[in-house]
Amino acid sequence: MSKKKKNVAVREEYKPDPPKPVMDTDVLHTFLCTQMVPKASDEIRVNAEFMWERFNCERHRVNVWSSVQEPGAFCKTHTIIASFFLHYDRATETIEDMTIHEKLTKI
Repeated sequence: MSKKKKNVAVREEYKPDPPKPVMDTDVLHTFLCTQMVPKASDEIRVNAEFMWERFNCERHRVNVWSSVQEPGAFCKTHTIIASFFLHYDRATETIEDMTIHEKLTKI
């Protein structure tokens, strides 16, 4: 009597994802300074995330967070004060704002 071999799944070797590209901080800081002027009393945090790359142009989502301590509040309030969708060309180190801004309509 011969024993049958069970089908054993072959495990593929784990390959970690390559690190995502990071936008140059000096170029990003220059862009943000031209787009907005933050209040001196607010704490600002910038979150720039890589989304995808196509035709040698990287797409990034940039959120600018503000935290303010309101008088009489238990803790600080964290809100996004600005959000941008940017095309970043690494060769020329230029940023193009591709954000679709909301059009205000009168009601």
